[in-house]
Amino acid sequence: MTQVQQSNTAVKKFILRAMVLYGVWYVFRAFVLSPYTHFDELFIERLVFSNAWILSNINHYTVYLVDSQNSGFLDSIFAQNAGGVQVGEECDGIGVISTFIIFILAFPGKHKILYALSGALCVHLLNLLRVWILILIQIHRPETLEFNHKYTFNIIIYSFIFALWFLYTKYFKKDAAL
Repeated sequence: MTQVQQSNTAVKKFILRAMVLYGVWYVFRAFVLSPYTHFDELFIERLVFSNAWILSNINHYTVYLVDSQNSGFLDSIFAQNAGGVQVGEECDGIGVISTFIIFILAFPGKHKILYALSGALCVHLLNLLRVWILILIQIHRPETLEFNHKYTFNIIIYSFIFALWFLYTKYFKKDAAL
């Protein structure tokens, strides 16, 4: 088999693995995790509590938390009586973290589990930082909140994930083809 054929086969294997892993994750999340647990809500509440601690202990702001959906879980954070932010399911980081993990697991290489978990933790911490900065923007420059939320932080987070993927493929790949 030629080098090109081996590369094509390897890419097909990677894509197939990624699709299967994503399918399993999607079914698990849609039919088990979401209907039978409060996984997203608890994850969001942890983000809100963590940011409340940061804002009150580091920034020394007066902070209050709100359950804006009347779900029994706190999902919004306000500081300095200057407005706040609501953390929704699409912003909790679970989607990008799971995509990152699926890529690592689908790609052949060493130390997959350790790299996937440590990378997921880094992405989560970056998302925590993102929510904190968005709250500060809401307090000090609310007119720029929408732009930063929509564009600036998406570029930063996806660039970071891409860099983690690149580092994995460069330093932890197997010597054999995919």
